[in-house]
Amino acid sequence: MRFNDLDGRRLDRYLVIGRVIGIHIDDRFIKDGRLDTAAMKPIARGGYNDYAVVESVFSIVRPK
Repeated sequence: MRFNDLDGRRLDRYLVIGRVIGIHIDDRFIKDGRLDTAAMKPIARGGYNDYAVVESVFSIVRPK
C-alpha cells in the first residue's frame, strides 16, 4: 500500500502487512532447550540512523 501526502502527492513510503506461517531456528542457537538470543546477535532498530547489535541478555523477575 502506498501513501499520499495531504496534497495528494505520492510519498516514497509503503505499508506491508503479512502473517508469519512458519519459522526455522538454527540448532546452533538453542542452548539447554531455550533460544540463545545473544548468540544470534540480532540487529535492533533505534531512532534516527541508529542501530544496535544484541550481544548480551539479562533476565528480570516479574513482580507479583
